[in-house]
Amino acid sequence: MPRLICKGLQHIHDCNYIHLDIKPANVFITSEGTLKIGDFGMATTLPVLPGLEREGDREYIAPEILELQEYDKPADVFSLGITILETAANVCLPDNGLAWQKLRSGDLSDAPRLSSSDIPGKDSMDVDGRPKGFEGGRLDDIVQWMLSPNPAERPSCRDILDSEGVRWVDQRRREGAVIFEGEFGADNNRAMERREREDWHMEM
Repeated sequence: MPRLICKGLQHIHDCNYIHLDIKPANVFITSEGTLKIGDFGMATTLPVLPGLEREGDREYIAPEILELQEYDKPADVFSLGITILETAANVCLPDNGLAWQKLRSGDLSDAPRLSSSDIPGKDSMDVDGRPKGFEGGRLDDIVQWMLSPNPAERPSCRDILDSEGVRWVDQRRREGAVIFEGEFGADNNRAMERREREDWHMEM
């Protein structure tokens, strides 16, 4: 996920736009498993004109937008970091309170670990050849970098794509994103068989 969305977001930034509403609901999955960024209703060109006021969902919005109304590429990177945290950890994000404030201050101490390789066991995935340090939770490190409270300290999309952990995972990824969509997924043969069985029962 980080690589596909980062490539899309980098293209947006290279075209001199910022999205300002990166969140899971605005990431779409094609039947081939490709991730696409959508909903450009809040997007704007760079440099942002004075007086612009755009606020997306509080769960994903960067602290500099809330506090200073500063709009730039790092705000999208922050929102993407929150999105990765939510989807990788499968958690519900806080929209207020102490936990919400801690996320925006770069404190991930309450967040679950994001790297499955952190969980020991005989059935753990074979990760021989992974880069040095990856065993400690490289995805956690990347997300923490993306959620730096100071926007100047966050990585660009290119930094993320060039990071050792993302490149290592991408070299070993064999399948696209997967989602169950009932009869509307990629497995048309299975959907057809199901419809034929239902038609047979109706005739009986």
